[in-house]
Amino acid sequence: MADNLKAALLVGVAKTFVGFTEQGGPNKGQFVEWCQRAVDGVAAQEPWCLGFVQRCRLIVDGLGREIGHPEDSALPLTEWTVGLWQRAPENFRLERPEPGCLVIWEHWQNGAPSGKGHVGIVVAVRPNGDVDTVEGNTSAGVGIQREGDGVYFRTRKRDGEGDMRVLGFLNPWP
Repeated sequence: MADNLKAALLVGVAKTFVGFTEQGGPNKGQFVEWCQRAVDGVAAQEPWCLGFVQRCRLIVDGLGREIGHPEDSALPLTEWTVGLWQRAPENFRLERPEPGCLVIWEHWQNGAPSGKGHVGIVVAVRPNGDVDTVEGNTSAGVGIQREGDGVYFRTRKRDGEGDMRVLGFLNPWP
């Protein structure tokens, strides 16, 4: 990745939030709403996996400026995971996952992409290609949950599993 410092900061920031959970119902709670407001200032009980990633990225951009790395990510500021993949410049896409990159999944229904997705921050790549991630709005269980209750460490198959397929990997700071 082009900016290893920011990649390491992103992983570190994301890890600090592991264990934070929704409070008061699905897509609710002070922490969740803080993540939801990262993009547009609005918390409307929307899914927040990408809001979590965007909030972590904004923290890292601020820390980077403090330590002499002023460039912000040019990733689109959006809450729509599949839209992030579609609108990300080509030079942000990676052939293989790396620590600090984003992994983007798309949900499939009846053999076709649904336009709904999920995102996580890669913290490590295993020798077999599977990835260890930190994800918001997921669960501690098995499989890929798009609508979980918190921030958790997960281990994911390189290409996805079940009805969640990997669209690709994005470098937030190419």
